[in-house]
Amino acid sequence: MSALASWRAAWLRRPPRERVLVGIAAVLVAGVAGYVALYRPLADDLAASERALTHARSAVVVARQRADEVAGLGREARAAQATDARAAATRVAAATGLNDALTAVDVTDGGVRVTFADVELPSFATFIETMGREELLFPSEMLLAARVTPGRVRAEATLARPKAVR
Repeated sequence: MSALASWRAAWLRRPPRERVLVGIAAVLVAGVAGYVALYRPLADDLAASERALTHARSAVVVARQRADEVAGLGREARAAQATDARAAATRVAAATGLNDALTAVDVTDGGVRVTFADVELPSFATFIETMGREELLFPSEMLLAARVTPGRVRAEATLARPKAVR
């Protein structure tokens, strides 16, 4: 007698009430196994996909805003306040309160090289940002060396105007 035949004979010897209870228990076990093996992972993946979709949509909104801003900057075609790079550097240094910290201003081919012997890093960052915004002089080379006092640096930067894009 095969194992299947012996199992079937044992099943048929059970009272009908016990067979119904075992059948109900088997359906419950199969339902729980299906929930754990199939439904729960799919539900978790769906929730993760919805979160990723929300994040992606917000990234698209930010990217569109930045693209619009870049397009607007291209249409503006601002002119620098000063045509002389040395005058621009000294004017911005005075406007940002770094006139005393500015130790050297050397005009280079198409730009200017500035040196600050001892300056606070946030102040230097403000100087660089203002040079770009107001004078269209952007850093092409920079050297920062830490000083003994925390937050202070020796800074050298070469700034130049970008070539016209056609």
